[in-house]
Amino acid sequence: MTERRAAYDALLWWCSEAGSGTWPQFREACTHLRLPPTGAMRTLGILGHVEVDWRARRWAATPTTLTTIPQLPGRLLMCGARPSHLTEHLRQVAEGGGYDVLVDDEPIAQQSAGPATVLIDADPTDAPDFATAAGVRFQPAAHRAIASVLAPVRLEDVGEPATPDDRFPHCLIDPSTLGERWDLDTPEGSEGLWAWQTWGRRAARYLRADGQWWYLPQAEHGPYLLAPRPIGEEHCRYEPAHRILIVHAYAPLPTLHARAAVLCSGRLPLRQHLAEDTAEDHYVNIDEETAGMLLASLQGALP
Repeated sequence: MTERRAAYDALLWWCSEAGSGTWPQFREACTHLRLPPTGAMRTLGILGHVEVDWRARRWAATPTTLTTIPQLPGRLLMCGARPSHLTEHLRQVAEGGGYDVLVDDEPIAQQSAGPATVLIDADPTDAPDFATAAGVRFQPAAHRAIASVLAPVRLEDVGEPATPDDRFPHCLIDPSTLGERWDLDTPEGSEGLWAWQTWGRRAARYLRADGQWWYLPQAEHGPYLLAPRPIGEEHCRYEPAHRILIVHAYAPLPTLHARAAVLCSGRLPLRQHLAEDTAEDHYVNIDEETAGMLLASLQGALP
């Protein structure tokens, strides 16, 4: 795990120094570091370090940004680009400007596979001026800012009418378990969510609804376009007592929803294995307002 974390730190450094690039370049860097390219891109994306345009097959590091964390007014989370000497630069600005800011040398290792989290101790009144002096962005409550603009997840907004190529392997996804049912001989054109393996994507998702095929560019939307689940069995639910957003492992949050949740702490979700084929992802330190906006957006697709 230590080697994997070091590889993610190296990947973030490379992205920060390069600034932008193509998907093949990113994939080559991941291969060199022995990281899964698609998974690594999602990890950096939900942490707010990179943006990716899958249509153009290009990515770019996001601007270095300091944001606040719920219930921790004296700490700032750093996201975005993390180039060489950034930490030393921030330390010099804090000391030279007399700001009540402490830049720690040691980032906090993720419990999941990903780059380390960087937190900065800062007097809330000094944070905006410190960020300006350091030449980085300051965005208070970035998690809430993202969650507040998330549109309802509706098929006509997240899907594209397109007929899949039935020459490629495909199977129906079980709406209850969200598992791929390669063992079933499902009639072609049956309504529901389908997994498709193509040359371009091994995890393409298509939805058959009302006799029409829809391609889902972001596969994570698929489970949230299905019929409502019984209370207590939702793909995504919130536990206010523990401030945890619980997500079915086979129904990962779409990228921006996941980013809003992750920026509440700077921590990637923790995987909890409940049984051999059942697991949940726990997003921590989620305030009730942010959780409500995330759930409202995800439930917007339900009839």
